[in-house]
Amino acid sequence: MDIKRFHNLFTQKSIWAFASITLILMGCVSTTQNNSPAPKPAPKSALETVSIGGCEGVRYEPEELRPVKPIPAEGGELNTALLVKLVERCVPVWNNLGSGTGYWQFKKMNLRTYGYPKSGGADANPDNSDEWVFDSPGPTFVIKKSDQGTTNGTKVNLKLYNRLPNQGSDSECEKYPASEKPEDPDKYPNCFHGNEFTNMHYHGFHISPQAPQDDVSLIINPGKQYQYALDPIPYTQAEGTHWYHAHKHGSTSLQILNGMVGTFVIKGKFDKQIADQFKRHKLTERLLVLSQLQEEVPLMIPGSTNPQRQIVVNGQGSPKIIMQPGEVQRWRLVAAMMQQSSALRINFGNKVTVRQIAMDGVQFAEENYQLQPLLNEENEISLFPGNRADFLVKANDTPGTYKVGFELIAKNVRKHAPHIIEGLPLGEQDGDPAVEYQLFDIVVAGDSKEMAELNTIKMPKMPWYLETLPPSNEPARTISYQMTKRTFSKEDPPRFFINDVQYVPLAVDPNFVTQLDSIIDWNLVNVAPDQASLVQHPFHIHVNPFQVLNYPDNLEVKPDYGKNKKYVWQDTVPLSNKVGGIVKIRQKFLNFTGKYVQHCHILGHEDRGMMTNVMTVCPGADPNDSSTWKVGTPTPGGNECDHPQITNLIAMPSPDVVATLRELGGPDWLRLCQPSKYFPLKSNALELLQPNQ
Repeated sequence: MDIKRFHNLFTQKSIWAFASITLILMGCVSTTQNNSPAPKPAPKSALETVSIGGCEGVRYEPEELRPVKPIPAEGGELNTALLVKLVERCVPVWNNLGSGTGYWQFKKMNLRTYGYPKSGGADANPDNSDEWVFDSPGPTFVIKKSDQGTTNGTKVNLKLYNRLPNQGSDSECEKYPASEKPEDPDKYPNCFHGNEFTNMHYHGFHISPQAPQDDVSLIINPGKQYQYALDPIPYTQAEGTHWYHAHKHGSTSLQILNGMVGTFVIKGKFDKQIADQFKRHKLTERLLVLSQLQEEVPLMIPGSTNPQRQIVVNGQGSPKIIMQPGEVQRWRLVAAMMQQSSALRINFGNKVTVRQIAMDGVQFAEENYQLQPLLNEENEISLFPGNRADFLVKANDTPGTYKVGFELIAKNVRKHAPHIIEGLPLGEQDGDPAVEYQLFDIVVAGDSKEMAELNTIKMPKMPWYLETLPPSNEPARTISYQMTKRTFSKEDPPRFFINDVQYVPLAVDPNFVTQLDSIIDWNLVNVAPDQASLVQHPFHIHVNPFQVLNYPDNLEVKPDYGKNKKYVWQDTVPLSNKVGGIVKIRQKFLNFTGKYVQHCHILGHEDRGMMTNVMTVCPGADPNDSSTWKVGTPTPGGNECDHPQITNLIAMPSPDVVATLRELGGPDWLRLCQPSKYFPLKSNALELLQPNQ
C-alpha cells in the first residue's frame, strides 16, 4: 500500500478509516460475522524446549496437541527440500508400571529424521544443519489439484538430500543379532539392508510412477540428492489427506520407524464445500499423525523386550485436543505406521459426535456419510498402517476431559509376540487382547459455540472419476499374501511371499500386468499355516485407489454396506481375518502407465519379500509377452500412450524358477535384482529370462 497517497487525507476521520483498512489487511479484524475469540499463539511444546543433553529419563507431561509445520505452495508451485540426517532426539516413551499405571518420560534416541529449511524454501545448505529444522513428523505440504479440464494444479519440485552416514552396503543383508544360525533365512534383496540409502513415496498420490515422480525403485546414496519434479497435480487426484515416507526396499520399515514420515494436504472444492456449511464459526482443522518412534526394527534389537511400541501423536505422548462446548472440528488422522502392533481400533467414546467424511484421502459419497459404514455402534474405527481417515467431530455441551483410547486389532499378538504390547500407555498386562490404551485426551472447555449438527451436513457430489466403477469385463485376478509359519521368533522368523514369489525388482508377474483405462477385480487372499498364526496384512497399491466390495468380518462394517453400490474408496485395506478368506476390490487403471508396486504395509514384511511389481501398459499388450509392453510418456492433460515406448522389464518366470535362482544366488540372481547390473543377460541359466533388446 502506497502511504504517500494518504498523506494529504489525514483528517481524524480518515486516520480511523485508514487504521481499519490496515488492520483488516493484517488479518487483525475480520470482515465476516464470527464471534470466535482470536486464536492465541500455541505455546512451545516440551519437545522443542527440552535439552538434548539432559532429557534422558525426564518426566514428560502430556500437553496440548502441537500443530505440524505447514509449508504451502506459492504461485502454483511448491519449491522445497528435505534433508535426511541421523539426529539425536528426545522422544516421549511410556514407562509402564503395571496394573494400568505409568507415566511418560523422555528417552534419547538417534533417529533418521527429515529436516526442512528454516526459510521454508529450497535454498538451505544441506551441509549446514543450522539452516534446517529436524522433526517428526516432517512438515505438511499444502498444495492444490487441477480444476476440471485444466492443468493448473500445483507443480511439486522437492529436492531430497541424503546426508545419512556413508556406511554399510545396499547389496548385503543385515544379520539378525538374535540368530544362532550361521546364515539367516533371508536372502538379498528381500532382507533388511541399505539402512543409509533412501528415496520417497507419495502415498495416496495419483501421479506417474515414472521418474522423476513417484518411482520407488530410485535409490539415493549417502551424500547424494535427487530432484523430484511432479507434473501439475491432476484433476483426477482425490483431494484430501495424503502422506510421504521413505520407500527404499530393505530399509523402508527402519526409516519409517525412525520417523521419516510427513503429510500432504491436497486442496480442492470438497474442502471449501464442507467448510462453507459452517456459517457462524470457522471450522477448525487438526492434523493428527500417528506414529511409532524407535531406533531399530524389533528383529534387529538383541534381547529387547520393550522396544517402545507406543503410539505418539504429532510426536507427543497422549496430547490434549482443546474444543469448546458444541464446537465442530475437522480431524485428519494419518496412520503413519508400519508394524502389526499399530493396527488399531480407535474408540472416540460417547462424549463427542463423530462422522467420517473421507477414507485414505478420498471423500465419502452422501450415502456413506449417512450410513457411516466404517464406524461401529461403539463409535470405533479400525485403522491399519497406511490408512488415513477424516472426521467431523462435535463436542458435547458438558465441559470435561474425555479419553480417546485404542485397542490392538491383532488378537494373536500376545500369544506369539508378547513383547509387542509392552510399553503401551495405560495397558494392563492381563492377557486380554482388548485392553484399551490411551491415544489422546479431548478437553472441552470455555464458552459454548453453536455450530451445525452433523446430521445436517451434506457431502459434495462425487466427481466422475470417483463414481462407482462398473463390473470388470475380465475374470477376477487373485493375489495371495503368504506367510510361511506361525512363529514370530527372532531366532527363526517367518518368510513372506505374494503368489509364491518374493520380490523380484526387474520382473513382472503377467497376473499383475494391466492395460490403461481397464477395470479389474482383485481377490485378496490371506494364506497362513493356521488361524492362530494369521496376520491381517494391509494391502497397499500405488498410483490408483480402489473400491472395497467387502471387508473382513472383524472390522464390523455396517451389514447393509454396498446396498446402494456406493463402495468406499481406499488405497490400503487389511486382508481377511480368516485363513483363506477373501477381500474383494475393484480398480481402474487411469491416466498413468509404468511400473509400480503393491505390498504389505507392515513394512518389515515388505522389506523381506511381501511386495510385487505392477505394470500398467498401453492398450493392446499381451500380458505374457513383454515385447508388447509399452509405456507412455507422462503428458499432463493428455494421453501418454500417444507417445509409447517399449519397457525394459521381463515377464516373471514361474515361482520354481525364481526360487531356484534365489537359492543359487550369485550374478544371475543379482542381475534380476540390481538395475545397474541388469543388461545384458548372458548367462545360459537365464535364457528363459532374456529381456527383449
